[in-house]
Amino acid sequence: MTAFGRVEVSRAYFSCPACGLGDYALDARLGLEGFLGPQARQFVCLAAADVSFAKAQRLLEKFLGWSVCDETIREAC
Repeated sequence: MTAFGRVEVSRAYFSCPACGLGDYALDARLGLEGFLGPQARQFVCLAAADVSFAKAQRLLEKFLGWSVCDETIREAC
């Protein structure tokens, strides 16, 4: 989820042939740590600043058309 709404991202996953550990190399640099991008996380936290996470969920749906569960909002905040 970005500040502009939901986007689908496709990227390469790299793993070590010896140990099997891997990662999406650019995720941290691009701000793709988890479901919310940096500005989307800021919107979510602002929406939940003075209300319950469930009410913030309804506000985000109504104002931005976002479908973000209250648990994702809680984790972001």
